[in-house]
Amino acid sequence: MEPKTGDILAMAVKDDYDNNDPRKTPDSLLDIWSTLTPEQQYKEMYRVWRNPAVSDLYEPGSTFKIITTAAGLEEKVVTKEDRFYDPGYVIVGGKRLKCWRSNNPHGAQSFVEGVQNSCNPVFIEVGQRLGEDRFYKYIKAFGFGQPTNIKLPGEASGLVMTPAKMGPVELATVSFGQSIAVTPIQLVTAVSAAVNGGYLMEPRIAKKLVDNDGNTVHEFQPKNVRQVISEETSTELRGILESVVAVGTGKSAYVPGYRIGGKTGTAQKAENGHYVSGKYVASFVGFAPANDPQVVVLVVIDEPGGYSYYGGQIASPVVKSIISDTLRYLDVKPQYTQAELELKQKPLVTVPEVRNMAYKDAIKILTKNKLNHQLESGEGETSLNSLIVDQIPKPGSSMNEDGDVILVVKAIGAD
Repeated sequence: MEPKTGDILAMAVKDDYDNNDPRKTPDSLLDIWSTLTPEQQYKEMYRVWRNPAVSDLYEPGSTFKIITTAAGLEEKVVTKEDRFYDPGYVIVGGKRLKCWRSNNPHGAQSFVEGVQNSCNPVFIEVGQRLGEDRFYKYIKAFGFGQPTNIKLPGEASGLVMTPAKMGPVELATVSFGQSIAVTPIQLVTAVSAAVNGGYLMEPRIAKKLVDNDGNTVHEFQPKNVRQVISEETSTELRGILESVVAVGTGKSAYVPGYRIGGKTGTAQKAENGHYVSGKYVASFVGFAPANDPQVVVLVVIDEPGGYSYYGGQIASPVVKSIISDTLRYLDVKPQYTQAELELKQKPLVTVPEVRNMAYKDAIKILTKNKLNHQLESGEGETSLNSLIVDQIPKPGSSMNEDGDVILVVKAIGAD
């Protein structure tokens, strides 16, 4: 989305059907197809054909912490300098709510560090300071629980609890992105409002209609629905989210020469009223340039397979690639820092293969090749014997000497 206008510059979904033969039975339905009635077959095909970006609901997880942060800053219930302590969990209403890194708690931290760490206890406290009524006001003002009015069929409204139904536990879980269901179009629209100066824009998929002779029949003007937060709060929020990419959980979205902000998200999937073990939605929402956003990008990965399900590890590199290509397409010039310019002057080296190695061995190989590293791990403790399950950039890529290779580690005790 172009945040200042609401224009949808691109929307893509990996589908499970052949665009050249959309009525052919998808492979995922072959085993049950013959047992279905014609009406059931139609419903199943409609489910496959729908546009998840506007029709499907999911719990946004930590990407929703952007909304909690915006509301907390706007209502002045939290400042960047406020101090918090994370013991790994919080007891709310007799229920133990864990931080995603409960086995290795974040401990003492400022609010900004809490956002960088995506620390659940920090956001639970911000939600409690806001209270049900004020928090709900901002959730609704950012457009959740109602259609965005994008001109596409099948748009869902989402699921938002009213204050009357939001008890202490629900208030806490909503604050870090659970117990609320949104559509991708709602989230990217809300985040655009949070970083564009505070203005909720109606999504726009066409600028005008023209006839066969090229005459304009109708123009669709950008529509400002409402101002949700002040421009001052939006500016402060952009700076905090930029630090998430610079030093926090969103490091994999960093692009040299561009100031990028964003937020990771990892949420356990809910089915039939219960969270399902081993099923997750990983996501990352990013924007750039952080000082003057031209594009907001949301990537949602439903039930990721493989080594990791964390949005910061598997969704943020996709956002990085999209933002990098998009800014070049829009002719947004990079603005390198002095450190980035100095790094660019150094010789190129080939990134070695360090996957499936112990952390200590990977460090030795990277050092030998004149490369540094940053470490990303899931829940659990990391040791020198921890296994490297992925790396960014991939082996064989070229990068400047002294560049950072991000190592994704399977921590001891992690799922």
